Amino acid sequence: QQGEPSEETKPQQLESPAEIQFQQDQLFEEIKHELDQTSEEIKLQQDRPPEEIKDQ
Repeated sequence: QQGEPSEETKPQQLESPAEIQFQQDQLFEEIKHELDQTSEEIKLQQDRPPEEIKDQ
């Protein structure tokens, strides 16, 4: 069956705009969450007195 394209080579079915928007929103939420966590950690590190940081 040479003529049949395999699953991988078939062109991807275009997603509906609603689906794309949903995926982007999810991605955005994930990134926002990561950034929030990172800034929290940075804040904690900045709050520490300098002596503690030197000891590490």
